Amino acid sequence: MDRSRGEGCTSRILAQGAVRVMMAFEKPGKVTLQELLDALEQAYGTGKLSEGYLLELKNRKRKDGETLQELGRIIRELAHKAYPESAKKEVERLAKMHFYVS
Repeated sequence: MDRSRGEGCTSRILAQGAVRVMMAFEKPGKVTLQELLDALEQAYGTGKLSEGYLLELKNRKRKDGETLQELGRIIRELAHKAYPESAKKEVERLAKMHFYVS
């Protein structure tokens, strides 16, 4: 996948999502900072992000020219992002499982 193309899609999706968050308020122009922060946390909080990282982790395969060390590093990073509340030892074990099947 062309990374720059993917980043453009991500930007558009986030911009559309921000508009939806603001429009959810009865009076979008009169929102307190705390109300906005709460709405953003609910829409884009760690739980939502970790689901995306988990999906990316499950679908991650070794790319042409990618070394095993690079693949392992990327999988380890994705595993830590996909399971942010889990113990480090547990996350490392999950990363190894994902590495073996990729």
